[in-house]
Amino acid sequence: MLGGWVMTWIAGVFPLLSFFVPLVLYYLWRAAWLSTFLVLFGTLAALWAWFSLTFWSWVLLYVMLAWLGCWVGAWLRNKRASDGSR
Repeated sequence: MLGGWVMTWIAGVFPLLSFFVPLVLYYLWRAAWLSTFLVLFGTLAALWAWFSLTFWSWVLLYVMLAWLGCWVGAWLRNKRASDGSR
């Protein structure tokens, strides 16, 4: 069984970072691929350093969350532009 800190990171911290970091990066710089690769390489580094290959499905989930964060960032940019508050 995994220790408590491991599940806290897998189910709590990584998903939040995987969503909000790409959202902010896309909103500020429109860097969709940069933020996606940042999440991918960060989770692959965690896979290599601390976790086993069973973490791979979580890595894919975090990349999907990164794309979702980019889409939300794009939506927020478009909404701000359409409101005329640019």
